[in-house]
Parts: sequence; structure tokens; C-alpha cells
Amino acid sequence: MKLSRLYSNKNEYFDPIEFNPGLNVIYADIRDPENLNKDTHNLGKSLLAKLIDFCFLKGRSSSFFIYKRQDLFAEFIFYLEIQISEGKYLTIKRYASEAKHTLISFKLHDVEKQDFTNLEDSEWDHHNVTFDKAKTILDGYLAFNVIGSWTYRDCLSYSLRSQEDYDDVFKLKKFLGAHKDWKPYLAHVLGLDASLSIENYSFAEKIASKQEDADRLRSELINADIDLDNITALLEVKSKEVESLERQTSDYSFEKIENCINQELVNEVEVKISELNETKYNLSMNQAKIQKSISNKLTFDLGKIEKMFDEAQVYFGDQLVKDYNDVVNFNKAISKERDKYLKIEQKEISQSLEEIEVLLEKLNQERSFHLSILKDKETFSKYKKLNTKLVSLKADIETFNRQKEAIEKAEFIEGEIVSLKGKQAKVQQAMKNDIKNPSKRYTEIRTNFSSFIKDVLNSTALISTRVNKEGNLDFKAQYVDDYGQETSQSDGTTYKKLMCIAYDVSVIKSYIKNNFVHFVYHDGVFENLDDRKSLKLIEEIKEHTNAGIQHIITTINSDVPAYADGSVYSFDDKEITKLLHDGGDDGRLFKMPEW
Repeated sequence: MKLSRLYSNKNEYFDPIEFNPGLNVIYADIRDPENLNKDTHNLGKSLLAKLIDFCFLKGRSSSFFIYKRQDLFAEFIFYLEIQISEGKYLTIKRYASEAKHTLISFKLHDVEKQDFTNLEDSEWDHHNVTFDKAKTILDGYLAFNVIGSWTYRDCLSYSLRSQEDYDDVFKLKKFLGAHKDWKPYLAHVLGLDASLSIENYSFAEKIASKQEDADRLRSELINADIDLDNITALLEVKSKEVESLERQTSDYSFEKIENCINQELVNEVEVKISELNETKYNLSMNQAKIQKSISNKLTFDLGKIEKMFDEAQVYFGDQLVKDYNDVVNFNKAISKERDKYLKIEQKEISQSLEEIEVLLEKLNQERSFHLSILKDKETFSKYKKLNTKLVSLKADIETFNRQKEAIEKAEFIEGEIVSLKGKQAKVQQAMKNDIKNPSKRYTEIRTNFSSFIKDVLNSTALISTRVNKEGNLDFKAQYVDDYGQETSQSDGTTYKKLMCIAYDVSVIKSYIKNNFVHFVYHDGVFENLDDRKSLKLIEEIKEHTNAGIQHIITTINSDVPAYADGSVYSFDDKEITKLLHDGGDDGRLFKMPEW
């Protein structure tokens, strides 16, 4: 597949570009000396590769110049005509409008250099098909039967080298993702068994995923260093403790606890007993006094009184005798009445004391009962402590069971990882064997590469492949001395660019007889390269274009090499596909003011 023609519906702003089947030079003529020192000249020589990529259905990007400046490009429609085989051409139509950027049309034709800007919708073989479907259709038209499961977009990556893609021969700037997204394709193109690389990445992903699962399970363990046997031993110890505690707690009976006795209730009974005892004491004292009062009888001997008076020689008359008798009789009458009431009171006291005794006995029994209950409550407290410990132990057992389950799962997964690593190691060994026994394609590309560098620089450069410590393929291009040691040339930007050019050309040369990309675009090929090397490079490029490779290069006039006599190399007018200059808007790729 080669480029044939690129044009648009806006001829006033974009001149059609017709590509040669061999060498195509995008030549920038810098006429203003002040512009020679600029890093970029804004003429569009680098922009052309991006536009070609866009027409090959590059995905939308907000940083792409067409979408950044819809005010300038929304009305553009681009047409890319490509040669897909001998005498067969395909035109791809794509809108620059963001609203229509996913609508793609195709037209297959036998005559080259067509202009389909006015072609009716019905005349297109596929008109305004959706973006993803369009890529599938284009894949079918190109029929790259040597790239396996990959698409034409993978092949195209190495055929459109921008200045940013010269840092590494194999890894382009667009390959910012995982290595698995581009290294297997590269292995396939080089003639290695890419299925081994794909399988190795698949194993790596499975191992990484399972390792994450195992690490997560391990991170949930109480102790990261604990193993399954330790957990099993701990479970045995905890289970024995649980059995022991369950036996102890089963020995307790707590029927009285249901009465909800507390110390306050006991204190109330104590107060009542104290009050009753005090009442009992007072009643007993009163009873004793009453008994004593009843026992004290009035004793009065009138004869002794008379004798006392006689001895004192005092007259004790009849009237006095009468008065004393009246007093005695009065006292006897009073004592009799008092004894009557004292006996009534004594009886009441006795009844009260009997009642108090009964109540005290009841209260004392109640107090004893309550105290016994309180004693049982202390036992309940012990029970609660045992039960709390039992619950804690059971919780520990549950935790350890979960830990055991996590360890078992982790160990199972780790076992799977070991198995996967064993299978992966076999794949990696097969990859090494594949490199040790290179295919014809691999040998051919490496030979082409080394020959290209030798012809241009008279230096030795090699392509090598190895399986790195991660078990993945590493591709390396390097300059070496006669002993195979890498030289400092490998670090030079210009010499690294030459290796990129050599690699791209060598791959296309190897597939020149197959349905494959047969063009390559290299931006700024002569920059910072001395004249002798540049002249050699031109010879090498022309040799490969004569062999069927379409080579598109960009350069500015000041980078075009000169001969030893000072004369500047001159490209054939037919080789200059697009002439750009800094003499005004007409000299730019898009004939409009800088944006």
C-alpha cells in the first residue's frame, strides 16, 4: 500500500499533493535568513504527516490542530487516495467538522489521481459509515495478510515518523501505554513468535492479579507473619478455654436473682428492724416500771406512830388518829384505782410487744433472705465475668477462623501463582529458544538494518532481542565496535535518528512482496547530519525506493547536503512533491495566515 494523492474540497486553501511511487521530498525553502535560526518554520512540513494519519482514520484528539481550530477547518473535507495493489486504488473521504468526524466514505477505483470532491453520495461504495465500521472496512480493503490479528493502524505507526519519534527505534511517542500493547506486534513483524509474548503478558497479568488478591488477604491478618499452623494451634487453645468456661457457667443457678433484689431494699428492712427494736425497748422499760409500781403496796403502822409520839412525850390525840386513818384510806383508794389502769396499760404493752416480736421475726427472716440473695448476686457478677470472657473467647475463635480461612485462601492463591509462574517460565524459555533460532524474517530485517547503517555511516549497528529479568522481550538497536561493545554513537540524537530510518526501511523491504505498508514518512532527515553522511543517506534512500519503497522525507533548504566542491545537492523536480516557502501565505501547507 502506497500513497497516491491527498486533496480537499478547499483548493483555495490546500493544493492537491500527488505522491510519486518512489522518493517524495517535502521541501521547505527558507528565503528569509532570519527564519533559518528558528526551531520551527510553521510551513506545514511536519503537519502533513499528521494530516495523512488523520485520513487513515486516526482517532479524535482535542489537541489535534483540526479540532483545536474548528473556526478554520470545520468546512474542510479531506480525500486521501491510496494504491492498495497493482492497478487498484481506494479513496478515503473524511470530514474535518467535529460534528461529522465519525462519518467516513470509501470509493474503490482502477484509475489513479482522481478528484471525487463532487462525487454523488450514491456513487461512493460506502457512504458515511460510522468510524469503527470504517476502520474494519479499510482493514478489509488493505488485506494485510502478514500481520495476524493486528490492524493496519499498527503497521502505520512506524510509517509516519515525526520528530518526536526519533528518541527510540522501537518505542514511538504514541506508545505511552503498557508494553503489551505494542511489543507483541513488534515481535511479530520482526519474525518472532508473538504468541509467546502475548501468552507471557497474559500470565503476568494473571499472576499480578492473583498476587494482589493474596496480598490483600495477607494484609487483613492480625499478624502478617502468622502461618496456618500457628492459627490452628491458637484455635485449639481457645477452644479448650471455651469448653472449660462453659462447664463453669453451667454450674450456677440464678432463680433468686429474678426477684431483682438490691442493697437499697436490704437497707429499708434494716431501718424497720431498728425502729421496731427501739420501740420494743421502750415498751419493755415501761412494762418494767408498771410492774414495779404495781408491786409497791402502801404500808402504814399506826401503832408505831403512836409509840414514836409517846416516846417523844407528845400527845397523840384521837383527832390526829382519825386524820391519819383518813389519809391511809385515801391512799389505798387511789392505789387501787391506779393499779387498775396500770394493769390495763401493762396488758396493752404486752400485746404490742407480742406484735413487735412477730414483726421482727418476719423482718429478720426477710433480711436474711435478702442478704442471701445479695450473696447470690455476687455470684452472678462472677458469672457475668466468666460469660464476658466466654463471649470474648468465642469472638477470638471467630476471628481466628476468619484468619484461618484468609490464610487458606491466600495459600491456595499462592499455590496457583507458583503454578502460573512455572508455566510462564516455560513460555519465557520458549521465547529465548525462539531468539536463539531466528526465523528467516528476523535474520533478513537485521541484515537489512546493519547494511543500511554500514552504507551510510560505515559503522556497525545491530538489532538484538533478549528476554529481560521480568521475562518480557526487550528490543535494542545499538552501534558497536569490532568487539561488539556499544559505542557512544548510540547516544547521539542524529545517529539514533538514522537507526530509526534504517529500521523502518528494513522492515518494509522485508515485506515488499507482501500486502503491507510500502511507504514511510520521515520528518527532518538531514537535520544535524554532516554533508557526507547526508549524501550517503540520499543514495541509500534512492536505492530502496528503486526496490519498491515509497519514501517521503521532509527537509529545509539549509539542511540539504553539499558536495566537497561546495555545490548543493539538487533533487529532481519530480521528486519534490510539495514545495513550501516562507514568502507568504501561499507558501504554507494551508494557504492561510499562521494560527
